[in-house]
Amino acid sequence: MKKKVLNIANVKPNYYVGGMNAMVNQLNQGLKDLGFNSYLLFFNGESTDESFIKFNGLYELFSVLRKERFDVVIIHSIYHPLFPIISVLTKLVGSKLFIQSHGSLTTNAFFKPSIKKILYRPLIKLMLYLSDKFIFSNESEFHNSIIVKKERVEYIPNLIAYEPNEAIYKNHGNKFVFLGKIDFYYKGIETMLHAFQEIKKQGYEFQLDIFGYGENKSLSLQEMKTSEPEVVKMLSLINVLELNDFVTFHGLLEPSKRKIMSENYDALVLFSNSEAMPLVISEALGDGLPVIVNKKNEYVVICRNS
Repeated sequence: MKKKVLNIANVKPNYYVGGMNAMVNQLNQGLKDLGFNSYLLFFNGESTDESFIKFNGLYELFSVLRKERFDVVIIHSIYHPLFPIISVLTKLVGSKLFIQSHGSLTTNAFFKPSIKKILYRPLIKLMLYLSDKFIFSNESEFHNSIIVKKERVEYIPNLIAYEPNEAIYKNHGNKFVFLGKIDFYYKGIETMLHAFQEIKKQGYEFQLDIFGYGENKSLSLQEMKTSEPEVVKMLSLINVLELNDFVTFHGLLEPSKRKIMSENYDALVLFSNSEAMPLVISEALGDGLPVIVNKKNEYVVICRNS
């Protein structure tokens, strides 16, 4: 009999924009391809696919868990107010509980200064206590996490839809691209902009195109520029550093254009303070595009070897 797996994540079904959306949907499909009966419980959007289950309240979810008797329930990330309760319900019906980190278990993320996180921490500790396994993308992510016991750890690399091809690198005249969430704490936005200011001071010409989003991906470019705090902060810093002629914020990048970055840029830049293995780096390397990353990060070894 096929093993039954339920993925639970705050993502949209069949939506491949953004790290979590892409990774969870691709993992769900990958498990199906490997012969598992894999399902995805989602909170936003709609789907007619029978393997996608829309969250309609805790009582209905408990009924589904009791009826289906999943072998494994994988909760993706730990920062959702309902996840601790769902963890308890999972264990009550006898299913194995796995937590996939997606960077949420790193020490940098767990101890980020936040009143919400401080208040939420006892519930997170309950989740960690109940979990049978923790899933990381690689050993570096585990070693930089709050998890201590290695025997409870499994590894699943971040999956990308990749077709091998011979990359032909071309010089585009110092054109760089940043692709990701606009988040000063995690993504090192301030470090990145100050680095490019130093390049400007040395007299070099360059272009940095920033594609990204704040908390709400559905906003238009103009709405992001006026209502997303981190985007507003970034645009202000660009102005203060006198980089307006060199750095441009474009909002979200169309999914169809993500895989042709090497045709338009010389390198991807990502100065994150701490992450697991960002999907955008895997996509860039797979596309033959060099990457420039913060040397303090755990995935710098992978980038060097590529």
